[in-house]
Amino acid sequence: MTSVHTARPRAPVHAAAASPRGASDPRQEGPADLRLVPPALAAWAAAAVALGTPGRTVAAVCAGAFLAAAVLLYVTRRRRAAMGRTQRRTAGALAAVLLCAATAGAVAALHAADVRRGPVPALAGEFAETTAEVTVTRDPRLSRPRVRGAALAPGVGGGRGGGHQGHGA
Repeated sequence: MTSVHTARPRAPVHAAAASPRGASDPRQEGPADLRLVPPALAAWAAAAVALGTPGRTVAAVCAGAFLAAAVLLYVTRRRRAAMGRTQRRTAGALAAVLLCAATAGAVAALHAADVRRGPVPALAGEFAETTAEVTVTRDPRLSRPRVRGAALAPGVGGGRGGGHQGHGA
């Protein structure tokens, strides 16, 4: 059995290359792919808003966004034959925006709740001085420094690293 190879026309960027495979680094520029910009912007905006919003409100909005995205994807799937390609793509993009925003909002709200937990944040907000009595509950454990090569880790030493300088600084 013989195979017949038909020569396809080469792309203009590869036409002048000496190799039969084309240029290895063609440096071809195309239009910017902006498909992920709306979900990314939605995620950043949702995270920024969620940091200062009460947790129950964020949970309700995130649950609503997840539900809306699920319904949108379900309806798009069920009516696939009746919908045009542009409508399906728009529905998918909108679902991606909703899911990214809901996820980022939930993560930011959980982080904010963790940061505000306990008595220390309230005391820090009042610039209060306090004395803490702590009890060691475990034996000490050996830890290794996270330094590779000759460089010091950030915050180590008295240089410009911004680390703890002690009481005399």
